[in-house]
Amino acid sequence: SQWVQLAPISKYRKYPVDIETIGNRVVEVGTISIHCGKEENQSTYSGNYLVVWKKNKSSYKIEAEAFVSKTYLPKDSMPHALVSVAHTEPKYIFDLKDEVDKAVLDKSNWVKKTVEAGDTNARINGFHKDAIYMPNFSEMKIGRNDLVPYLKKIYYPSANLKTTHSYFDIHAIDKNHVVVLGHFKGGWDRPNDQGNFEGNMLNILKRDKDGQFLKYRQLSNRDR
Repeated sequence: SQWVQLAPISKYRKYPVDIETIGNRVVEVGTISIHCGKEENQSTYSGNYLVVWKKNKSSYKIEAEAFVSKTYLPKDSMPHALVSVAHTEPKYIFDLKDEVDKAVLDKSNWVKKTVEAGDTNARINGFHKDAIYMPNFSEMKIGRNDLVPYLKKIYYPSANLKTTHSYFDIHAIDKNHVVVLGHFKGGWDRPNDQGNFEGNMLNILKRDKDGQFLKYRQLSNRDR
C-alpha cells in the first residue's frame, strides 16, 4: 500500500505471449507496461511476467507470480517504498518428499557448475528448444535460437561467475512438469569489472524424452 501511495498507477497494460494448460494449472507468459507516479514525477515500467494459475473448483487463483523489468531502473526513475529491505537469507521451507525434489536439486547443482565453468553449450542444452526465458534487464527470449546469442554474452570461462541457489518451494504439477520458486546470489570477477547480484526466480521445469528436467519457462529478477 505504501508503494501505491508513492506511485499511483495511472495505466496498466498486460499483453499475454503464451498461455498453456498443464494439468489443473495454467501457465501464462507475457509483457506488462505500467505508468505510475504522481503528476510531477511520472515513470514507466516495461517488463515481462510469468504467472502460474491453479484451478480451484470452477475458478483459477494465482499460485505463483513474478515479473522483471526489461531495462535497468535507476532509483530516481521509479518510486521506492520507504521500507528497509532486510538482507535475504535463503532457506528451505519444504520437505524433500520424493525423487522429484532430488532430481530438481541435482539439476540445480549441475546448473551451478556450468555457470561457474562458463560452459555456454551446457547452459544452452539445459533449456528446451521451445523454452521461454525472461532475464534481468532484457527482452524476452523465445526458443533456443533467441537464447543462444544472449547466453553466449553472459556465460564464458573468463567471466569468473560464482553463484548459489536455494529454494523456497518445489512442487510437481504432474509427472512431467515442476514449479520451482527460488533465490540466487553471486557475483563476477573480471579484469576491471567486478560486481554482485542477488534475486529471485520462478521456473517451470519439464522432462525431456530421456526423463531429465530441463528449463521450460524461467523468469529471474534482481533484489539488489
